[in-house]
Amino acid sequence: TPATTATAPRNVAASAGDGAVTVSWAAPTSNGGAPITSYSVRLNGGTPVVRSATATSAVIVGLANGTSYTATVVATNAKGDSPAAGAAPVVPKYVVSGTITRSTSAVTYGGTVKISGRFTRSGGSALAGRTVRVYAKTYPATTYHLVATLTTSSTGTWATTQKPPR
Repeated sequence: TPATTATAPRNVAASAGDGAVTVSWAAPTSNGGAPITSYSVRLNGGTPVVRSATATSAVIVGLANGTSYTATVVATNAKGDSPAAGAAPVVPKYVVSGTITRSTSAVTYGGTVKISGRFTRSGGSALAGRTVRVYAKTYPATTYHLVATLTTSSTGTWATTQKPPR
């Protein structure tokens, strides 16, 4: 029998990262009688990222966070392209990191503690205008209670000084 195009790749999946999408797949159930020569991965029908015949994944970077992307994968052999197989849409998101510090680890009666922090997006830009809630508990209490609600500044920082209740 003459060779034909391969069947579609199997188990196509996509996962989002920070400005990136990782697409994975398994080889087609049939190569159509001719060896697979490459795989082409597309996001939203855009320019394909071509991978070798032995590849089972591709990471595509430089994407816009907050934008939905749908991945498709096509297997190619000497007879042409297989049908496309797709994954569910994914949305890359930035990663938030932060630091929190306090002026002391124990507060004496009548004293205060300053609690501060800074939140940034991946890449270092400030996470401004976000709500920060500070909770505390007093000994021997077992539950926390809200002591401050703050908003991060344009530089992603926030701070509060607290005097424990009597």
